[in-house]
Amino acid sequence: MDVYHNGNFLNTRFAGTVRQRGRLTALPVHQTFLWESQELFIPALYTGKAGTVLDVCVKIPIEDMAAYLKKWPKERRLALKTPEDYEQLDADNPGSRNFRAEMSLNDMPVKLSSYCSINWYPETVFRMGNENPAPAQDDEWKNDRAAEMLMEAYGCDRESCWHFVRLNYDWSHEPVLSPHRMTLEFCAEQIPITAGHFTTITNTAEEMQVFAEQTLRQHVPSAQSPESPSASGTLPSETKDAGKTIKITHPVTGQEYTLTLYECRQNRHSFADIGAKDVLYPEYCHLLSYCISPEISRDLFDIRDCAEGDHPRKAEASEESGGSQGATAVFMAFKSNLPERRTAVSSMHFEPVSEIRWRMVFQIRTKPNRKITFSI
Repeated sequence: MDVYHNGNFLNTRFAGTVRQRGRLTALPVHQTFLWESQELFIPALYTGKAGTVLDVCVKIPIEDMAAYLKKWPKERRLALKTPEDYEQLDADNPGSRNFRAEMSLNDMPVKLSSYCSINWYPETVFRMGNENPAPAQDDEWKNDRAAEMLMEAYGCDRESCWHFVRLNYDWSHEPVLSPHRMTLEFCAEQIPITAGHFTTITNTAEEMQVFAEQTLRQHVPSAQSPESPSASGTLPSETKDAGKTIKITHPVTGQEYTLTLYECRQNRHSFADIGAKDVLYPEYCHLLSYCISPEISRDLFDIRDCAEGDHPRKAEASEESGGSQGATAVFMAFKSNLPERRTAVSSMHFEPVSEIRWRMVFQIRTKPNRKITFSI
């Protein structure tokens, strides 16, 4: 099997002489070890002047996939609607546990530049996943050609499920083309877990109608005025729940946190100068100001809108046509001027809304880091 630096499993971005120059040399490793209860197999390390590549094969017991598919049968998977639904599906999936690995060769660190992953499943899992006793059909769940290539190259057990990860590294200093020692520290990727919900109600229908009319006038310059329109507008009315506190519990550690709400304001932001031509973007959102105690890193906790929001559409398309172009969703980010306060931004809408249902999300690592050293 040919492997190239910064290529994916099928190396589709390389052709001709570029492929020949970028092809790496395989160094057999053939090491199996446990990361908690998970079995990992490292078949080989690939090195060359361009960089180095590590392939990791993660064994997934078929019983784990069977339990997952029992909890998430095909009918339930096809009924998913909200971002929270998809996050929960992914968190429960034993085949979606990506990770990264810091690596040193002969005690010289290398820099992780990219990675990709792919899964392989035996036919029994496809039958459970497709809920059909016959072999998988063309439009149903089946193995990718690259997964079959990896199974053949590395001789993996075909009675189990496999999660293949390819990690691409750049040299930090001089290339280490013939290493005799490899040190790895595996770190599980964080997954979002929703710990609770709450709702804010800001304005009445009459207040929102006035706000929409005022901001529309600001966003559309008159023929007599050469100035550019205002970039945004804010409805000066706080949520009825200002000062409310909410208790939440970390889903892993059991630590209790207190969330304090300060204000939630309706906001309109114009995309006239930065959006694609002839595309209408949803411009209304809510800005929620809050704090959390005890303090927790912003990378480990945030508040998100439960709703997905509206999608951009072509300017000439009617709302009934559902036409869209460019980005499939629009997101806004704001930062509070007060360091102790945080800001959450709702999904974007074409019309102002008075009520937002929020979810409180912790970022969780499913297992502690695992450090291991091999001789090559």
